[in-house]
Amino acid sequence: MDRLLTSDHSVFKFEYRIGEVVYYRTDPEQNPHLITGIVLRINGHTYEVSLGTEVSYAHAFELQREPLI
Repeated sequence: MDRLLTSDHSVFKFEYRIGEVVYYRTDPEQNPHLITGIVLRINGHTYEVSLGTEVSYAHAFELQREPLI
């Protein structure tokens, strides 16, 4: 698990890294997606997830490293 220390000394822990392949738990086709960014917000963070030219945002609990099939 990676960590980021910000200028106000907040520490964020990341389950996934940029460039990692992940799968949506709810995707019936289990298409491989790529983590292309991490968006920091005051109340936490989300992952920018890409499939081709489509971009979406997800929380760690929505993703997994291995397909369900």
